[in-house]
Amino acid sequence: VMTNKYSEGYPGARYYGGNEYIDMAETLCQKRALEAFRLDPAKWGVNVQPLSGSPSNFQVYTALLKAHDRIMALDLPHGGHLSHGYQTDTKKISAVSIF
Repeated sequence: VMTNKYSEGYPGARYYGGNEYIDMAETLCQKRALEAFRLDPAKWGVNVQPLSGSPSNFQVYTALLKAHDRIMALDLPHGGHLSHGYQTDTKKISAVSIF
């Protein structure tokens, strides 16, 4: 249920659909984290999301590529990821677009 699934965003407001179980798990984790530190949920929030693969991808790109080198990746609407250098006709979305 929780493999091979992107879950960008926050519970109830994800970029991709089909994240009901991930939303439930993340919400439960947030609740338990607040309880563990005896924090009032009306006053406090907590982000329990791990770091994404984007920082890792960027480290690899900067270590192995020079500016204007090329990588091959899928376009975002076809299964690609923002960290692969996504850009529109008018704007570069990620720093990786320089490669």
